[in-house]
Amino acid sequence: MFNSRPFLFSVLVTSSLWLCVRDTCAQSYNAICTLANGDLLMVGHKNDVPLMSIYGAAWVDQPNPEQAPAKGEFRAVCTAGPGNLFLVVEDESDPKKPKIGLLLRENGLWSELPALPKGLNSVYDPVATGPGALWFRSWHTAERRTAMVHWNGTAYKELPRPDGTDEMHALLLDSDGTLIADGNMDGQAGAYRFVNGAWQPMGKAMKGLHVDRLVRLSDGTLVCSVARG
Repeated sequence: MFNSRPFLFSVLVTSSLWLCVRDTCAQSYNAICTLANGDLLMVGHKNDVPLMSIYGAAWVDQPNPEQAPAKGEFRAVCTAGPGNLFLVVEDESDPKKPKIGLLLRENGLWSELPALPKGLNSVYDPVATGPGALWFRSWHTAERRTAMVHWNGTAYKELPRPDGTDEMHALLLDSDGTLIADGNMDGQAGAYRFVNGAWQPMGKAMKGLHVDRLVRLSDGTLVCSVARG
């Protein structure tokens, strides 16, 4: 499951994103995704104002949803079926109390999701199959632990973590709609599939590794970008 190629793959992806940033006048971007028509969408901020840019034949800045804050940034983005998007927003209107929230574009209309469950302060690696099926990693501040969260279109629900796992750092939605995540326990990292309401290990965990990203290649190979320590 782990070899020397994942690290190289991670470097190539990061380098490509950096080149895109430079080509768009050094805007500050946090995430990128591919739209249904093949265009690229990058999100971030410009002068502390949320910013979206789409690349078709050239990079074009997009108007922000009216629900976006006047000061802050877009932290992450994912598609939710053709034409639909989830945006992770950091509202910095009050610099002493920045807030993380989620916006949904469904059938061309933007709406704001309810506030995150009490204790959760972040949204990482959002993945979705539709407007009513979103998953993401979060962090529980008081309990100092990772949380895996599902939005079903009406409410948030926290999912269990793999048995014994104290941290989770990466999340992938497989082509068949199955969630894949890493799990870290006592310095050992492995990959897990979420099947029938429980996490199932995918092979043996390895010591001294930290998984940063999970990618499924076109030939079906699961690649993990890892760091030691």
